[in-house]
Amino acid sequence: MMKKTEGVIPVREVKGTSGRLILIEEEADRVAVDRFNKEVMSARRGLVLSTTHPAKLKNRLEAGQVRWLSKTLGGLNPTKLDYDIYQEVVKFYKDEGGVVLLLGFEYLSFLNGFKTVARSLKKLGDRATVTGGALIVSVNPAAFDEKEVAVLEKSFDYVERHGVGARVIERLSSGQERPGWSYLIIEPGEYKNLRRLREDALCVSTVQPEKLRRWEDFRGKVLWLSETEEEGAVHPSKLRYELLQGITKAIEGGCKAVFVDGLEHLIVYTDFPEVVHFLKSISDATAQSGSCLFVSLDVRAVNKQQRAQLGRLFDRVIG
Repeated sequence: MMKKTEGVIPVREVKGTSGRLILIEEEADRVAVDRFNKEVMSARRGLVLSTTHPAKLKNRLEAGQVRWLSKTLGGLNPTKLDYDIYQEVVKFYKDEGGVVLLLGFEYLSFLNGFKTVARSLKKLGDRATVTGGALIVSVNPAAFDEKEVAVLEKSFDYVERHGVGARVIERLSSGQERPGWSYLIIEPGEYKNLRRLREDALCVSTVQPEKLRRWEDFRGKVLWLSETEEEGAVHPSKLRYELLQGITKAIEGGCKAVFVDGLEHLIVYTDFPEVVHFLKSISDATAQSGSCLFVSLDVRAVNKQQRAQLGRLFDRVIG
């Protein structure tokens, strides 16, 4: 029978035990990473499966290896749950156990469907139990409905809840940006963040380029989201082709920062799932190149679950 707590399970209850399955419900992944570090420091082998680029995690991890869940070359394909991902875990556990941390459950569910990922997660948990390993999963329950959360919790021995519901929004001063990191900016369509960008930057915006430069004195490149036939305009519905290619070309040309405004507009022209795929693609591209990604969102344009899903795609939520 599953054991639940409303607070924190002391680490001493987990250390040295086998087959322990732990679900950590939190806004970000800080507690789960801390738990993983404590497990690894207890001389246990560690593996992290994450939608976040390994370079961004290395300073947060005490030990263990990281496998990137991405369709990018060198990553584990996030759509091949029962092949690439499951086999990677099987190879890691072997007969020695160890601790596996899964980060990015929301994106996997979005990509493959909740039921498919829930079944795969059950297989991973069973494997951990058989081999004497441990499985830690971080999730923001706000990204799912109550029925899905109930199903998810049933697959774990312990459930920890850490201040879920109190959205964490940080501040970011100019010059504090980290190369390769992605930032979701919570604001009502303002352009104040353009002031942090240099000439080697790209802005994707619903505002006409000349008007944008006049308003904000922006000197970088602009991809204009518009149905017009004007030069530099990109149709808002062509995310995977013209827009993604334009951003990729700019990054390959030495662009150090990408600012995407008009996320609400993109959802209107396509749909939310298409926008999520698009954001994951450019996040992976900027992570590999060392460029910064800024995406502006008026949260009134999305519902609670969509807001939680978007928050998990980025390294930081700032406002």
